[in-house]
Amino acid sequence: MQSSTRIGGGKTVQLYWSYPDVAMINGYRLERSIDGSEYSFLASYDADSVSATFNQQPAAATLGFRLFALSGTYESMPVTIIFQ
Repeated sequence: MQSSTRIGGGKTVQLYWSYPDVAMINGYRLERSIDGSEYSFLASYDADSVSATFNQQPAAATLGFRLFALSGTYESMPVTIIFQ
């Protein structure tokens, strides 16, 4: 991820990312954790997507997101951002 912001009392999260060669991937999968360790599916995006905004996020002390680039059966290592 290129950058991230938690605003609005911590309830709004803005994420921005890029991939060096989007022609090589089919899309992205984003997962979220409200405890910093257990992640679950949050959303999927097309390869040309570069950002996401989520409102009404839990006011958890630790809020984590991880993003995977996808291509067929290939899944990249996740990029993780943790808000504390």
